[in-house]
Amino acid sequence: MKITLLAALILCPVLARADFVAVVSPSTAQTFSYSDVTWHTLHWNPSSRQLTANLTFSTYNYVTHYEPLQEEDYQFVFPRVKYDQATSTFFATSKHGRQIPVARLGNALVGIQPLPGTVIHIFKESGKVTVVLTASTIPPRYSWHLHWLEENEGFFLNNAANAGIAALR
Repeated sequence: MKITLLAALILCPVLARADFVAVVSPSTAQTFSYSDVTWHTLHWNPSSRQLTANLTFSTYNYVTHYEPLQEEDYQFVFPRVKYDQATSTFFATSKHGRQIPVARLGNALVGIQPLPGTVIHIFKESGKVTVVLTASTIPPRYSWHLHWLEENEGFFLNNAANAGIAALR
């Protein structure tokens, strides 16, 4: 009982400071049902003051003599993300009004890099694509962090590979 109370007292300040934001892009796309993301990047448009996720979808895993390689590029806007030029940081506002840093602008070679705790989810269902940027003030528990996560509905080669990797764990 004393250990549980002590753990609760230690964790309460951490949980009280934790905050989360999810920015759903109003942009959607219709691409090939059997395609995978082969390229992704974040881009800031200074004139429209909008952060976008630029994605390339490709059928490279499904090319046959009858099905040629096809690729499509799409942009998904994140309207609630603001840029602070003084710190070169992009922020999204949580429902509690807290500014959560989601990405940082690097040099021309590095571009815009998501920060720890930020994940861009790419949901694809029967070819319909929805993109959601999420960020948390709680840092990840491990040193590496996955910033781009593609989630396909149905049977895809990468889903089968992920299932096989999960079974090995």
